[in-house]
Amino acid sequence: MKRNFVRLNSTNRILIRFDLDELQEANKGIKDDFHIVRSTVQTLDKEKDRLCGELDMKAEENLHLIQEMNSKTRRIEELGMMISELEAALE
Repeated sequence: MKRNFVRLNSTNRILIRFDLDELQEANKGIKDDFHIVRSTVQTLDKEKDRLCGELDMKAEENLHLIQEMNSKTRRIEELGMMISELEAALE
């Protein structure tokens, strides 16, 4: 009976060891996947930051161009009024 117990115990240890090896391998796979996901998230964060910076620069440039266009439009209107006044004075 003691031999059967020892054999059973040995078999159980082999099965437990096999299960442990499988779990460790699965854990390693999960850790590898986690590192890949973390690396991807970091890459995406850097890209997002770069794009946000680029968007901010374009927004500032757009604002500057709008202000310049408004200034030019006012100048064109002023010159148009001056032309009208000069034409009226010539008549």
